[in-house]
Amino acid sequence: MRPYAWDDSTKPWKIKIADPNRPYPRVPNDNDPGNIITIDPDKNTFHFNGAGGTAYDGGAWTGGRMFSIPFNVLCEQPRTPFWEALALLVGGTLLIIGGDASTKNITDGSGKTFFEPNLGHLPEKWADIRKDTNQRIPNMALLPVLHDLSAVLRGRTVLDANILKRLLTKEGPGQVFYLHRPAASHGPEGAISTGVATDVGHAVIAGAVTATTATTAATTGTAVRSGITDVVTGTLLNALQSNEITHEIEGTGTSGYQWGYRSPTMTAVVKANLGSGKVDKVSVSPMNTGNPEVSLLPESDKVVALSVTRWSDQAQRTRGYDVTNLQAKAGAKVRARLEDDGETLMLHSEGGDAKFDLSVRSGATLTPQVQKKQVELKQGEVIRLTPSEWKPTEMVQAPIKMRAFDGSGKNLLREADL
Repeated sequence: MRPYAWDDSTKPWKIKIADPNRPYPRVPNDNDPGNIITIDPDKNTFHFNGAGGTAYDGGAWTGGRMFSIPFNVLCEQPRTPFWEALALLVGGTLLIIGGDASTKNITDGSGKTFFEPNLGHLPEKWADIRKDTNQRIPNMALLPVLHDLSAVLRGRTVLDANILKRLLTKEGPGQVFYLHRPAASHGPEGAISTGVATDVGHAVIAGAVTATTATTAATTGTAVRSGITDVVTGTLLNALQSNEITHEIEGTGTSGYQWGYRSPTMTAVVKANLGSGKVDKVSVSPMNTGNPEVSLLPESDKVVALSVTRWSDQAQRTRGYDVTNLQAKAGAKVRARLEDDGETLMLHSEGGDAKFDLSVRSGATLTPQVQKKQVELKQGEVIRLTPSEWKPTEMVQAPIKMRAFDGSGKNLLREADL
């Protein structure tokens, strides 16, 4: 919806909107309740009578949320999540979960969580988000899934339709989380991008204190500048630069799950079966680097598929690896990381000896150029796989160098050409 008029002279405040579900001239009256969002600044709540008799309400910790994004960012066919808007939030990360599973909780390296711990049920409502800001992961938000995810992912990420198709089926709409966490070494980022991230994560109604505040904001932008100052001196400076995020995934059926990670430079996907009520943990660390390590801690023995892709401004330098049919043991971590600017894949399993199938991708098409069957991964070993050639026309015949190290990853045990 697009707002076009604001009135804070009396309470409740009013925002007049153009609703594509109730277009002019079908609803020609600007004062029709279906064209107005009302806001109670004293209670910090909003109300809107939508098309089809649907009522939308929200407050500090109950009901829905209102999100605002500059119109010029969304002035095109809508889709979700808003990649152009997220591009404003430099350093941002997406966590995506779909299939017969849902998020139990998300925890960072300092023990902060996104949802309240020990809820006794899977979090489903805004009220389930942790209220104590000192114990909640800063600058994280659960994004609304509004449109077909396939339009978002097409041509932009390795999370292709085959892996994410369950996000779009009856098995569940999926969840998308956004995390804004700039690298500690870079210092504070642009105030506007930080403000947007904070608003998405925490705010219901900005400046809901007095009518004077809203009037000033509409005429001079003072409230916007004030909000930016609050962000820089508050949320950003107090945010712990934790380097790890752990996503607890609880099964809700029998078809398993697909978990995805998307940053400006890297994509990772984990796919596995998970029984109802069972919990797997997927971790990403360190978060403030371009090539973090992705690890899976399975609750039970299972066959795992994982993909990791390193993105580049130069399409021909994009690198990707698909590991399938990997047998993971209960309680034994499986770790994967890209090294050498994506030209080497590191794998480690704490379980027993295992074998897996490997596909290697190069270039913008991300079509596998090389496939290797039954690659051996011995217990406790760290293996590094490096294709000797990255030109798509030559990769098929070129060997992949396999080097196996001890658990420290430093002492070479064996090597071979695959």
